[in-house]
Amino acid sequence: MTRRRFQRGSIYKKGKRKKVWVARYFEDVIAPDGTLTRIRRSERLGTITEIPTRRQAEQLLQDRLRLFNSSDYRPSSSCTFREYAENRWWPEVMPTLKYSGKKHYQYLLRVHLYPALGEMQLRLITRDVVQGFISAKLRSGLSWRTVKSIRTAFGTVMMVAGCSGSI
Repeated sequence: MTRRRFQRGSIYKKGKRKKVWVARYFEDVIAPDGTLTRIRRSERLGTITEIPTRRQAEQLLQDRLRLFNSSDYRPSSSCTFREYAENRWWPEVMPTLKYSGKKHYQYLLRVHLYPALGEMQLRLITRDVVQGFISAKLRSGLSWRTVKSIRTAFGTVMMVAGCSGSI
């Protein structure tokens, strides 16, 4: 594993009429192929009226970077839900399932999970996203049992991905 470096980030003003403070920094992520890479992130901190001085903007940036500079920071995956499920989860799980179980999981993934969450990065799937998805499925007229099956299939994928905290 590569050694991470302490980072300070940078701040600049952006905009003509409504000027805002923008912070730039690097974030370590796990690429879809499993390697550790760095991505340059830009984040809007606030307007000049909300944060009047550069020193205050730098303090906000340092608060945000505290997580990335800490020793217990673990990089997150930039892999999408569909990529992970098809390329990593399915080859591991498929040999352990009966024929009917395989068909059921394929159906749930193809019809329910991929259209809603397939293009979303694993690191961006939060409890709120999952709760909204489950609520929408219940409101759409699906039975409680079907929604529970969808939730179970989603949970097994995310548990293997190491994202069990987000479900």
